[in-house]
Amino acid sequence: MTASSVEAMNTIGELFDKTAIYSFPGTSGQDLDDIDLQSTIESRVQILEDCLKWSAIAPTRPNTLSIIK
Repeated sequence: MTASSVEAMNTIGELFDKTAIYSFPGTSGQDLDDIDLQSTIESRVQILEDCLKWSAIAPTRPNTLSIIK
């Protein structure tokens, strides 16, 4: 490696370390579909709010979602 490529790597690392303060996980929506099927919550927005409140991305996972090992 040349000195310029090492400097460029440091610059890229510094750039990506500071690009976002917050990060949000995303899903394909299967977890929300399962909650919708198994609960009496009527609003999908309410389901999203509840998942944030519960700190659980897939509370029905052991029973309904496939697990990749």
